[in-house]
Amino acid sequence: MVGYLKHYRMKLTAKGPICVGDGQKLIKKDYALLPKKGLIAVVDIIKLYQELRSLHKEKDFEIFYLQSGMDLGSWLKNEGFSEAEIMAMSRYVLDVKDVSMETEERGRRRLHEIATFIKDAKGRPYVPGSSIKGALRTAQLCFEMDRNRDFLQKSRDEFERGCFSNERISPKIF
Repeated sequence: MVGYLKHYRMKLTAKGPICVGDGQKLIKKDYALLPKKGLIAVVDIIKLYQELRSLHKEKDFEIFYLQSGMDLGSWLKNEGFSEAEIMAMSRYVLDVKDVSMETEERGRRRLHEIATFIKDAKGRPYVPGSSIKGALRTAQLCFEMDRNRDFLQKSRDEFERGCFSNERISPKIF
């Protein structure tokens, strides 16, 4: 059975942004907007809670999180935390221009949910092999479609004739 798999080394160059989502979303109580720095700090909840506990503010945080409509950055600033302290409690930081935010009528920015991406054990983003495989399949399909336009047009015409005819098409039984 040795040798039935082939191994390839590839180096891919991304021509655009790549983000493979993990299905999770951060709400405005999970990250802090730092407008002076133009950043969004995604807080490490364990570091945040340890800091709040040392200041005996864990009950205030619980009230904020469960009842307040305020975002985390505003709440932390109201509690006296500086942007540097917020940055020290963050897991990672995003540039504001990389996150879509809607502008309200009064010119203020409104915070939205942020979709997160797949990360490795060290918290670094990565693209899984299955996503690379899908991208390569899509590229191959586009190449083949472009190369065989006549065949595709003929197949499409046959398909449309079958779909729009009044004949009942019986399924093949294997």
